[in-house]
Amino acid sequence: MDFPKLRLKRRIITRKSERRELSCDVSVGSESNFYLGVTENISEGGVFISSDSQIPLGTVVTLKFVLPSGTVSATGEVRWHRPQTSTQSSGVGVRFTNLSDEDKERVMAFLEKRQPIFHAE
Repeated sequence: MDFPKLRLKRRIITRKSERRELSCDVSVGSESNFYLGVTENISEGGVFISSDSQIPLGTVVTLKFVLPSGTVSATGEVRWHRPQTSTQSSGVGVRFTNLSDEDKERVMAFLEKRQPIFHAE
């Protein structure tokens, strides 16, 4: 039996905004669960949360974390997972879907004061 050949395209992920390091406790709530984690980095578009909990992709979550200018409450969607390796903890990438104007200002003020994260390729 002959099987068709699959052509795989490498997906290049482009970010609309640069990430900044951020390490703070974050509470993550979904419709049916509550999780705790630690942020690893943040951008205008979302946040990476280091956690052993595998929140399913597409899950809508509520986030609460503290920046120097105050507490940020946001709604987001789990967009990707990172498995644990010998050098990195496991976690989830969450895209912000709803931030109040006040919380957007807090995030933007934080981003403006921090240097972007650069990774060697």
